[in-house]
Amino acid sequence: GINAEYMGLLKMAAQPNLVQPNLNAAQKASFICKYNADCVECCPVDGFTQYFVCGNYELNEATRQRQGNLYLFCVQDDIDNIELKPNQELETAAVLDIKWSFAPVRQVPMIAQVSANGKLNLYSLKSSSSSVLLSSESETDVTSDGSLLLSCDWNNRVQRSGDVQITVSDSKGKLSVCQVNQSDVSVLHQWKAHEYETWITAFNYHQNNIVYSGADDCLFKGWDIRQPLYPNAALFVDKSHEMGVCAIHSNPNDPNLLATGSYDESVRIWDTRNMKSPLVQECLNGGVWRTKWHATEANILLTACMHAGFRVVSVASGSPSIQVKSSYNNHTSLAYGVDWLYKPKQKEQVIVSCSFYDKQLHLWT
Repeated sequence: GINAEYMGLLKMAAQPNLVQPNLNAAQKASFICKYNADCVECCPVDGFTQYFVCGNYELNEATRQRQGNLYLFCVQDDIDNIELKPNQELETAAVLDIKWSFAPVRQVPMIAQVSANGKLNLYSLKSSSSSVLLSSESETDVTSDGSLLLSCDWNNRVQRSGDVQITVSDSKGKLSVCQVNQSDVSVLHQWKAHEYETWITAFNYHQNNIVYSGADDCLFKGWDIRQPLYPNAALFVDKSHEMGVCAIHSNPNDPNLLATGSYDESVRIWDTRNMKSPLVQECLNGGVWRTKWHATEANILLTACMHAGFRVVSVASGSPSIQVKSSYNNHTSLAYGVDWLYKPKQKEQVIVSCSFYDKQLHLWT
């Protein structure tokens, strides 16, 4: 499936290191998904922060067809006695990434899904008389050349005025910037950004005309979509990663900080004012597939490190350093999906994570 076919795992065929769990990260609950679990995203919209969605991807070995689903979960207040049971399961195309809009769209929480069939789907989270469920809003053909859509990001985390846009990357090296209109989604810009799979794309949340991309060609690039020359001229082309670039995240609380992750097992922290080289980098002993800055703590970063589990790190930018604060190694397969639960009532920060071949979804603190 995504395993050998597209996740670059041929390079990293190591069996998971079954490290003893670090005692400072405590598992609270778990759930076994139907298919391989590859992404998890917690709802950031006020009034709905108890909800999160897990996306799955599987290649059916018999039919060679890809399939997937989305699970919607709700986390109750008593985190110590929680049972993880999905409120909803939706059969979908094979999911490669999901992201919530940071503000309501069309007056409701909205999540984007990119899939192996080249389509971008939007789902709204709506309250009915007795429940809150995901409802399909739109399906957009972003690419028709057989590309798998690999990642997506919304532009409205910090800047809430102006057009709502989603950047999408694909397996043939293209980037697409899509606009979310009142009733549909249109592809505004599309260009060839890399020669190989563009694993990740992200907006600069503080200057949302800037789009970043990272790919299997080991290149990390920035683009200004206001500039007429952008398809042919990147703002910068960084060559410091030693393997494919698979994670990029703009810090919502510090306009100058950016994190990248790579199959080369290092997380890198950048100052967006000087993209010539990273401020600091640290080896985390596994390919850094996802990086997620904390919603309110500007120096705390969550990472999914493939065969090395999950890490919470602190970043000191003054005299640049990266320190591992906690590790979570209870998953027995590739650590892919991870996010902070935004729920404010908890005494402890709750984290949701998922892993691929063992289909596991875990909640931990």
